[in-house]
Amino acid sequence: MIITSSDTTDSLPLVVLLSQCLILLETLTEVDENLGHALSTLQSLFKEYMLENYATVLFGEQWISRVYPNIRFKDVFKNIDDMISKKLLVDRPIDWETLINTERQRIDYAKSAIQNPENDLKLYVPSISLDKVFQGQYCFHHSQQTRYTNISSDEGAVIHSTTVNIHDSVLRIIALSIILEMKNPSIFNYEQEEQLQGEMICQLENLIPNLSLLKSSLLFIRCYPVHSSFSASFKLMANIIGEKLTKTPIDKQTDDEEAAFIALRQLNNTDPFSYLL
Repeated sequence: MIITSSDTTDSLPLVVLLSQCLILLETLTEVDENLGHALSTLQSLFKEYMLENYATVLFGEQWISRVYPNIRFKDVFKNIDDMISKKLLVDRPIDWETLINTERQRIDYAKSAIQNPENDLKLYVPSISLDKVFQGQYCFHHSQQTRYTNISSDEGAVIHSTTVNIHDSVLRIIALSIILEMKNPSIFNYEQEEQLQGEMICQLENLIPNLSLLKSSLLFIRCYPVHSSFSASFKLMANIIGEKLTKTPIDKQTDDEEAAFIALRQLNNTDPFSYLL
């Protein structure tokens, strides 16, 4: 709904939608052949938008059995073209160092370039991809019971400094929210997580009054998993979004307003959103 809005001020890059697709794919509990065809299309987009390493970790053989223990992916994909069987489902050992070096090089290149909107995207993508690679590497070594047992503080510092360099506040909040949701393990310790969550919500609280209904709703929902720790802030932001939403009678809502209304209702929170339910 954000990317196709008729109001260009509501536009967000396609890569934001693609990263959300990867997050949703990790929550699957069952699959069918339609998913295989969808992934065949998405795979080329992941490559084009430099999310291929994130996808490699997610669909690598060592990762699949842990994330999708009840799904027999190869049974689903065995009759689908080679793009799926050879390129998306990785049935060979993942070269973790190569993936890490690739994402680090992308970060270094973006940091050294002249600041522009495209540069923010070039930091957004490797920030979430490198975190996923670190997480995947940790889980692989842990499952193999090797000596590699922890994600180092240096790795967390790289991710944090990358998000700090994203000048677009909306992209920075989305990146932080994705990274902070990556658990088992988290790349940050408990104190760092608390600090970053606080920074993220502070930025969000300052932004929401000046954002469109669609963008403010998107960011609110994206950051909602931490609402219990920031109940006062979320209630305030909910009221601001509610005011934006109720400016138009329900029977006269635009497509954007209806989309925001439906999305916000999915939160099922009767405290700040009683008027949306």
